[in-house]
Amino acid sequence: MAFNYTRSQQTAHRQIARFGGPAKLRRNGVDRDCTAAVVDFDPKDRNLILDGARRVLVSPLHNGAPLAIPPNHEQDLLIYKGEVLMLVQPPRGPRPAAISIFYDLAGIYKEAGT
Repeated sequence: MAFNYTRSQQTAHRQIARFGGPAKLRRNGVDRDCTAAVVDFDPKDRNLILDGARRVLVSPLHNGAPLAIPPNHEQDLLIYKGEVLMLVQPPRGPRPAAISIFYDLAGIYKEAGT
């Protein structure tokens, strides 16, 4: 019996939606809707990340369908609860059988005017 990875995606999406909420990924002035949560890093991971960085979890699903374009730290900004985060680390996260369960990134809040 094969493992159902889409069920794992759906579970991750529900948890991200529960602890986060609606967000937007902005690339070249175009916004794409997504679901994200911004949380603190574990203390053990804190020394591996830039000062002020927050852990950003992005669901690979939106409205029941996969994101058309996955997040990219070099091209996207994340708009979450009216704040803009610059993504500073490539997406990580569990990816069995080439299916992303969730995207795990690091982001820094951008200052106004930068």
